[in-house]
Amino acid sequence: MGGFTSFCKHYILYKNDFVPVGLTADYDAYFASVTDCKTKLFYGTGELKYDFKDVWNMYLKGTYYSWKSEGMMLSTTPDAADQDVLGLLPEFEINAGVGFKVLEGLKVNVGYDLVKRRDGDRYDPISNLHAGADYALLKNVSIFAKVNNLLNKEYVRHDGYPAQKLNLLAGVSLQF
Repeated sequence: MGGFTSFCKHYILYKNDFVPVGLTADYDAYFASVTDCKTKLFYGTGELKYDFKDVWNMYLKGTYYSWKSEGMMLSTTPDAADQDVLGLLPEFEINAGVGFKVLEGLKVNVGYDLVKRRDGDRYDPISNLHAGADYALLKNVSIFAKVNNLLNKEYVRHDGYPAQKLNLLAGVSLQF
């Protein structure tokens, strides 16, 4: 049985950062342009975790981002000439989930991720409900499967890269 809490803050300065731009608010037109910029990022994270005797666990994590930039104006289309390219980047992020041990070696989990963008008028938030399972075959070898986007939402995680609708990720995990 145990709980865990952490809080941290970070400051990052990117010089001569290159940011790809070119997605319209409708997510349907792509351009190939790059903007030279100087970006400052300050973010703080807080996390709460609780494990109960390796039977079940839960977590809640939140991150706040503060982005500042110089030279970040999008000018690839006439109607978007004054829009901030950083609008797609996150303003805050919340992640929560629970996991349960069903059988010896088999664990299932469900979680939810919410990401609010800096420009909420142009970009919808990311809302990802996911569920998964992993099964320990050996001490350091397990197989896993995770189903993402159970709400079947359309959103763009990164500019120009729409997220898959309902999708499955499966694989083998090796621990060294």
